[in-house]
Amino acid sequence: MRHQHVIMETPKTEYEAGKKESKDCLPLIQAANLNIYRENTFRITGLPVDASEKEIKKHADKLKMMEELGYGQGANPAAFALEPPPSVDQIREAMQRLKEPEHRLVDEFFWFWPKEIGKSTNDPAIQAILAGDSGTAYDIWTRLETSPDHDYIAWHNIAVMMHMVALDWTHYHFSSEVDEERENKIKGYWKESFSRWEKIATDDRIWEALKARIRSLDDPRLTTGFARRMREAFPEALDKINAEVALRFAEQGRTEWAKTHIEFMKETHPGLDDVERTAEHVLTPIRNRILQHIKTAKSECDKNPENGADVSGKLIEQCCSLQGIFEIFHGSDSNHKTELFDEVAITIVNCLINYVNKTKDNEAFVARIKECLQFATGMDVRQRIQKGIEVAEGNILVKTLEPFYAKLKKIQDSKEKADLRFSQLKQQIMPHLLASTEAQGDQSSLTNEMSNSIAIVLRQISIDAHNDDEDFETSLKAIQMAAKLVKTAELKKRLEKDVRQIEKNYSERKKNEVSLKIRGDEVEINSCVFRYNSTEIKISEITGIRYGRFTQYTNGIQTSISFLISATGDGGQIDIECKRFMRSKEQAEADYKTILNGIFNHALPGLVKRTAKNILSGQILPLGEMRIAADGVYMHSGILLWKKEHLVPWKDIRYGTNAGILTVRSVTDKGISESSSVREVWNAAIFEQIVQKLMELKAKK
Repeated sequence: MRHQHVIMETPKTEYEAGKKESKDCLPLIQAANLNIYRENTFRITGLPVDASEKEIKKHADKLKMMEELGYGQGANPAAFALEPPPSVDQIREAMQRLKEPEHRLVDEFFWFWPKEIGKSTNDPAIQAILAGDSGTAYDIWTRLETSPDHDYIAWHNIAVMMHMVALDWTHYHFSSEVDEERENKIKGYWKESFSRWEKIATDDRIWEALKARIRSLDDPRLTTGFARRMREAFPEALDKINAEVALRFAEQGRTEWAKTHIEFMKETHPGLDDVERTAEHVLTPIRNRILQHIKTAKSECDKNPENGADVSGKLIEQCCSLQGIFEIFHGSDSNHKTELFDEVAITIVNCLINYVNKTKDNEAFVARIKECLQFATGMDVRQRIQKGIEVAEGNILVKTLEPFYAKLKKIQDSKEKADLRFSQLKQQIMPHLLASTEAQGDQSSLTNEMSNSIAIVLRQISIDAHNDDEDFETSLKAIQMAAKLVKTAELKKRLEKDVRQIEKNYSERKKNEVSLKIRGDEVEINSCVFRYNSTEIKISEITGIRYGRFTQYTNGIQTSISFLISATGDGGQIDIECKRFMRSKEQAEADYKTILNGIFNHALPGLVKRTAKNILSGQILPLGEMRIAADGVYMHSGILLWKKEHLVPWKDIRYGTNAGILTVRSVTDKGISESSSVREVWNAAIFEQIVQKLMELKAKK
């Protein structure tokens, strides 16, 4: 396996701020990172830990010369030599590190010790390492693990070897995938090292040996108190290495491996370390990065609030993966994570509020603020976000309802027939109400307002269908829908009353529907159609009716009788003779009355109203020899060449019907009058109803 040399900036933590100095050992904590072995002086140089100053200088000169001559690959034949070999600058830095007693002692601690300091040349395991034979050294140390005098040295050296191999493979694993077998081996290296480090952490002999080493170095800058501080900080130093490994995996999104190393931290040195504190220290650079992102976002949004959506989007993107890292280390409900990311959420909310106030872009506001919820843990923060979402979604719906109210008003003001307006409302308006209900809930103020508005228009459609079009079916459907939609108690009460009245009227209309047979002929009259066999005229399209009985006498004796009913309209003309051969007068008269009752209830009200409206609008209605206008009736005086037409004002008109004849005359000029047969002249039979409706409409105008 070739090792890639990775230079990592050591993050500054609270350790470096001088907190808990009685316990912290800064040189150890600084060295305890992913590169603890890659930056180890003795690994870089290939020197034993007890090399003298003379040996160090001689070896350094040799390494530099070989590197400068291009023979760096073979400069350090010792086991675990770095690949690629260290540069001249790295060698120079390593040599400089040896001049700093505390740093040198840390490097010695994390390298291989001889059984006796100062006797590496006679130690077969150390000599095997220097010769590049790590296997032999491992075998020697495993045998020594049972030795009562040197077991702690063996534990230490095997811990260093397994720890270094685990870290080397972990560096490789950062950039390359490995198979399951290799993954298990990597975990095994970590566990083997931990099993020895745990023994060392509590074994007085190793720390007494470290104190002895300090005394042998005889440097006034280094006291035995440093060994004590190293011992106290040692468990947290090892935790810090695994925390940095976990952080690297977490940043790569490899959560399971990150969690594995956090578990390593929790399982090792129980009671001797503070895993939460160590994790927080390792996460300090990320915390600072997040705080800087927050600061930048605030500054950018203060300067240009119209960019708030983009600024908050960038902050969300920057912090999303980082939040997951905090949760891996501390869990989702930890105070370490909650306070920090609540601050992220608050910053996003403030940026978006400034943005929406500036731009009125509620759509972008809602999209961004919903993403913000993932960061908010505090209930007050989440409630503020939810309130913002509700307000903005309400604003969006108000904006989207502009077409809704425009369409509703168009339907309300339309001159189209009620049934067409009712159909338009269902097709064009009800989908808006459904969308509001799904988005806001059926009890939201906006949905209630929409429902009430629709109900008001439906009530008007119902009234128009009932009064203008005589369309009781549409009237009933519209008012029933309005009663279901209405939210206001007072309006609901009024509509329920309307429903009862229209249901009663509709029921009466149904009773007056006609469906009979006269011999083989079929007659049907309802609110929609007047049908006689295959001839149909829509009720709303009837333009004229006439009806009457005619009795013929011969020598004072009745010889025949006729009951005739006729209707005309866009669909054609219907003529029904109720008296048929071999059908009694009584039966004919009963059929006649039934058909007339159907016409009076279904066709007559609408026909009268339409006719009166047409006259009032300027049309002239021919009625026999007369012509009916808004201002009066055109009638004649004289006969033949002396016949003259006069417009008699309505105030001077008198009329009446006798023996099937309609007579209309002027009260100011007795020579002006007209007569029409109600059986033969269209609409003569309903002249009185037309005049009454016309006068009613004129009075309202």
